[in-house]
Amino acid sequence: MKKSLVRTILTVVVIAIIAAITFDYPLIIVRSKVNNATPHFQQDALFKPLDALNFKQGEYTAYLLIHRTDLTHLPNDMKRHLILRSKDATTLQTLQSNFHFKRMGGSITTCKSDLLLFKNGTLIYRTKIGLEPGVIGIEEAETGFLKSMDHAALAQVFKSFQPVYTPILVL
Repeated sequence: MKKSLVRTILTVVVIAIIAAITFDYPLIIVRSKVNNATPHFQQDALFKPLDALNFKQGEYTAYLLIHRTDLTHLPNDMKRHLILRSKDATTLQTLQSNFHFKRMGGSITTCKSDLLLFKNGTLIYRTKIGLEPGVIGIEEAETGFLKSMDHAALAQVFKSFQPVYTPILVL
């Protein structure tokens, strides 16, 4: 019984790895749901969803899951990779200080990439993100599309994220 279970698990893992390599696309499994709700957005105010976080307490990790169609339109100097990650507290504090957005008065685009933020292994923030030269924005259910107040600074932060080389990523 134990051998057949191990064989089955091993077969599934091997098939997933072969599929990921064949289709040149990593398999990303996000197991956790967002632990806390998106901060409330006030009309005509800046949306600062990361301001309440203290990156000096706890272990934080940010992931950029870049959709294949977004790879060709990334801001200059950003790594062209499907999964980018940062665990560096200084980088995440810089992200926090530049993660300010303003409503654009409607949905400009549909964002396909994701930004996920974990604290001590728990997903605490998730948003759709659009990454293009000259424009970085997020798309929230409550607010629609929001444009970054300083896309150059955010692009610089995302430039320091490191590629994750794995065919399967379980978060």
